[in-house]
Amino acid sequence: SATEDSPGSRADVTTEANLVSTSGATARLSSSALSIGFNLRLDCEFGSLHVTNYLFPFIYHSLRIEPNYGRARTEQWYGDGASTFELQLAAFTAAVRKRAP
Repeated sequence: SATEDSPGSRADVTTEANLVSTSGATARLSSSALSIGFNLRLDCEFGSLHVTNYLFPFIYHSLRIEPNYGRARTEQWYGDGASTFELQLAAFTAAVRKRAP
């Protein structure tokens, strides 16, 4: 299911789905743009995954892995600080100039 930003806008601000794999594993997915950033939560058989700000990760992001058994952890990776747009632009520029990115 999804919730529109405003009636007729065709812009979803929340989404929820139940997922089933061919092996029978199930998960529940929920995503929201109503909080700071764009966030996603995936609840699975053996734990959950929280992804914070997946749309603009170069500003701020985190991956929170919470197994049902064992220690939870949070991961972040910013690389050299370049945004995905900057990396795509560099690859495009290199291709136009016929150089490898």
